[in-house]
Parts: sequence; structure tokens; C-alpha cells
Amino acid sequence: NGVMLNFQGPGPQWMGGATLPPGYEAEWAEMIASLLIYARNTRHLQFSLVGPDNEPDNINQGVDVVNAAQYVTMLHLLAQKLDTNGSSDLRFVGPDRAGGGTNFMPEMMNDPVVMGKMAHFGVHGYSGSGTGSTGVRAFINQSGFQDRTLWMTEFNVWCPSCESGDGNTNDWSYFRGTAEYLLGHLANGASAGMVWDGYDSFYTLRNLGWTYWGLFAVDDTNAVPKTYTPRKNFYTLAQIARFVRPGAQQIGLSGSLGSLMAQAFYHKVSGQLTLTGVNPGNATTLSGTLASLPAVGSLEFYCTSSSTNLYHSAPVMITNGAFTASIPADCVFTLTGFDPGKTAVSVAITNPVDGARFAAPATISISASVSTSAGSHSTVAFFNGATKLAGTNVPPYSMIWSNVGPGDHVLTARATNSLGNSAVSAGVHVVVVGPLAQIEVLPTNAMVIPYGAQQFTVIGKDAQGNPLLSQPAFGWSVNGGGTINSNGWFTAGGSVGGPFTISATNGSLSDTASVSVVTNLNLAPNGTGYTWYNLGTSSNNTPQVATPGVNDGDLVTDVPLTPDGAWDTHGAYEAAGVIWSAPQTFSKVVYRNGSYTPGEDGVFAANSCNFHRMVWCGLMPERNGCSRRLTPITRPPPPG
Repeated sequence: NGVMLNFQGPGPQWMGGATLPPGYEAEWAEMIASLLIYARNTRHLQFSLVGPDNEPDNINQGVDVVNAAQYVTMLHLLAQKLDTNGSSDLRFVGPDRAGGGTNFMPEMMNDPVVMGKMAHFGVHGYSGSGTGSTGVRAFINQSGFQDRTLWMTEFNVWCPSCESGDGNTNDWSYFRGTAEYLLGHLANGASAGMVWDGYDSFYTLRNLGWTYWGLFAVDDTNAVPKTYTPRKNFYTLAQIARFVRPGAQQIGLSGSLGSLMAQAFYHKVSGQLTLTGVNPGNATTLSGTLASLPAVGSLEFYCTSSSTNLYHSAPVMITNGAFTASIPADCVFTLTGFDPGKTAVSVAITNPVDGARFAAPATISISASVSTSAGSHSTVAFFNGATKLAGTNVPPYSMIWSNVGPGDHVLTARATNSLGNSAVSAGVHVVVVGPLAQIEVLPTNAMVIPYGAQQFTVIGKDAQGNPLLSQPAFGWSVNGGGTINSNGWFTAGGSVGGPFTISATNGSLSDTASVSVVTNLNLAPNGTGYTWYNLGTSSNNTPQVATPGVNDGDLVTDVPLTPDGAWDTHGAYEAAGVIWSAPQTFSKVVYRNGSYTPGEDGVFAANSCNFHRMVWCGLMPERNGCSRRLTPITRPPPPG
């Protein structure tokens, strides 16, 4: 039902050629009817509309007629022949006059047989400001045929070089004009616009050869097969045609637009609201308020300029029905959104998962699931930020994104159903990690006792600071104070000193940390002696305050298990005077203060002989009270 046959050019010579002589109307009707009946019944072509005679007022563009009465007679006879040959459902579009206007229409309206077949009044226009359609809709409204719509069956900016076959050398203003002309006709009440021409073609009328009106430009007229590339007015026209879908209704647009040219539309079935227009001047701001419309939450913004094609920028938010949009200079623009109560599409990215990490250059498989409660699935487009990666209308909806460089990426999928409803998935954040660009050594500063040890670690990162997925090998060195092995395990010598520099290298990249060897780690004589870090909650992941007696240097007397000085008998668990009501697991113990002297070590106490499960260290039994001594660490932790 989207195909309309249109008969162009002069008739056969025996029928008068360019102009139909009076008395040949029946022969003309038989010629047209025989083709239509053959096409449907023998070739089984599916169509429902026909433009019987193109531009009957323009010599050689169709069969020229003497006057309106002759044209009406031709259509009357054609209607009768179709009715008597099983094609009574075919409907006409006309008069398709080159000059536009309402000429021929009064005579057509006076013939009931002709009007019984008329689906749309068609006119042509190749001038600006809606020329060709001006006043036509108002004339139809005043007749008895208000239900018949007005179609611009041909329109565009006039192009002499396109018509003469010299090639299309038009500039941006011409391509912008295609959209301006369509907006002018829509403002005059036209319900459809058919741009001349769809694609460059060989023009047999008047032996012109190739013409270059097409939205799609032929790449090489001598190639077999031929290929075509969109011209700019394919995109300027798409700013309207893509978002003002069949069935949309023009709605009121009031207020001052300044230099902007715009029209507004609403589609009741899909709930799509569209404001589309042309800004021929400088960049400007467009503010508006939705009145008597659904509560649309945001408007997607698209524009086409001399340097962009259907550029899609960030959504324009609507607050309390009001919005403000920035309109770039010299462009065709569109603002479109959907009634959330009618949006029936949902889409989600199923692969990759949020937070996925890949090594550059990455190959990322992207998939999406789509559902709709109205219509059918139509297309799914995948985006990285505002950049479209690919689109597909074939399930399963997926694509392969290849050769992805380092960086953070937010992937989304936009799904559209057959009614024009669309939805955008939640963003999925992925990180593509590049090659090694920087190194970080931890801890940055450390202190150990003579013959003590410290584990240093190194992290290789890319230029964005992301840790590499696979860490390379690093070389370790220290400029004194002890030795460091290939795993970053530093062992101090017997002498104090420092700070000494720990270095980790990979090729030309390196980073350093410092370590000092000291004899007395009594850094806070009156403060916290042993700092415990708990793995449970953020509130527990802070140093716990010690009880009196921990920092006094007494290497004989045990620290009591409860604050009142008594041995614990209630199943509590204590670390440095802090009591928890349940067993705790600790990530580390930092030995900071007060009880180390050569040959001696700090005293810890617990009411359970399972203290060794809380920290890894060398443990020496003291007595049956289950006290344990924490000796200086001199070896790496065991597995786990």
C-alpha cells in the first residue's frame, strides 16, 4: 500500500502524442486501465493508488489536455473501466498540475464518479514559501470533500542543472531548501510530500538523458551495476520524514520563532511529539512550553548542517512542561520525544556486563535484549556515548566492536518498534586498558627494625591510570639497608639507617618508594600501641584504641582481657583493650609502639587458644593462660 503508479510523458502518436485530441478520452482510459488490470491480475503487483496523468498542464510531462472538462472526462471513463474489470478498489491522486493551485479541482468535485475514486488531491510545487500548495487546503475545506487530503506529489527547489543533465553542483543552501520547501507545504496543510527525485536516473522525456535531481546521487553512470551515494538533502529531508511518521497530526505552534521556521506534530498511537524546523541564521536558543500534551520527559535533539548529518546530541530535558534547546547556526533541526504512558519498548544490554575490562586493542561483542508490548521490533542501534557504532533489525540483536582503543566507554542500545516508539538502555560501563605507561610502588614509605622485613608491591597502569589486566614482570632494587628479592620482599640488615630507595622497573618505566631501618618503633609512647584493622565494616576499619598497660614497656605482666582488669569469662574477644561481641578477622596488625627491644617481643592476649587464626606470625607459647607473643615477621605469609 506504499506504491503509487504515476503515468508520465506523452501518449502514442496515433493518440495525438503530446496533447490528447478531443474524442480520444475513451482510448486514453482504455490504455491506462489495461496496464493497471494486467499489472494486478497477470503480474500480481500490489498497489492501491494511481496518478493517472502527470502534469496535464505541462507539455510532454504527461498527456497534455485541452481543458479541465477533458481531464474530468478522462478520469470518469477510467473509473468506469476499472469498476467493470474487477479493480474498483483502485483510487486516484490528481490533478498533479505543474502549476499547483486549485485549477481543475472544481470540475473534478462536480463529477460524483470521479470523486468516488479520488483519494488525495495532488499538486506540484518548485518554488519557495509553499508555492503550489497555497490556499489549496482552505479550498478543500470549504467544499464537500473535507476528508480528502492534500498531497505534494512533486516538490523541490528548482534545479536547472539537474534537469538539463549537466550534473548537480548545488550548494548547502539548496539542500537546506528541500526541507524548507517541505515545511512550507506542511504549513499550508499538506499531508504528504514526495520529493523529486528519489535517485538520479535516465530521463527519457524530451531525450534529456541522465538527470541529477536524486536524493541519491549516481556514482558512475557507466557502471554495471550502478551504485548511489546520499546527497545532503537526503539528510535534510530525513530530519522531517524520519520523525513525523504517517498518522501524525499537525498541532498548534504559537509564539515568536524569530528567524526559525518550524512545525509541530503529535502521533496519537505512538505518543511521539516532534518539533522540526530550519534555522537559516546564527545559533540561537529556542524555549517552549507543552500545553494540553502528555508529560513528555525529554526531547531527543538531531540536526543536519553543511558539516553534519543527523547529528544526535544530548537530550533536552522538560521540567514542568517547559524546555530550552540550543539550536546551532544554519541547520535543519528536530526535537522529538515520546509520551511515557505509550512507550512500549524496553531494551537492555546483555553483553558485556557493567564494569567489564578488556585489553587494547579490544574486540568487544555487544548484545541486547528487546521487548515491546505494541507493534513489532524494528531496529536496534548501539552507541558508545553519542557515537553510533552499528544498527541492526535482525535478531538476535548483536554486533562486534573491533579494534577498540584504551579508555572508558559507556555503551547503550536504542530500540525502536514498528509504531515508532523507542527506548534507550541503561548505560554499561566498560574499560579498555592500554599498554603499560606508568608504575606505582606501595607502600610509598616504610619502617622496619634491624633484620625485619617489608613486602613491597608494584602495580603497572596504562596512561589513564587503569591497572593492567595482566601485570608484567618487574625488576627490583634497593640502594642500601638490606636486600630485596624478585618478588619485592625487602629484608633489612642489622644496621639502622635510611631512608633507602626501593625501585621497581620495567624497561624505561620505573617508580620508587622509601624504607628506613630503625631500632625503636616506639613512635607514640602515650598513644596507640598496636593498631588493629578489621575487615568487617567501615566503622570498624579504623585503628582501635589501646587500653592502659600496652605502652608501658612491661614485658612480663600480661595485659588484662577486659577493661576492669579481670580475665574474660564471657566469650568476648579483645585486641589491645578493645572488646568485640563476636570473633573478628583482621586484615593486618601494624606493630607501632613500645614493647620491642632486641631479644624481646610484644605481648598479646586472648581468651582463646585460636589466636593464631587471627594473624599470621611466629608464635611462642608462654603458659596455659593461652597468652601469645607476636614476634617480628621475618618471612612471607603462607598461602591463604
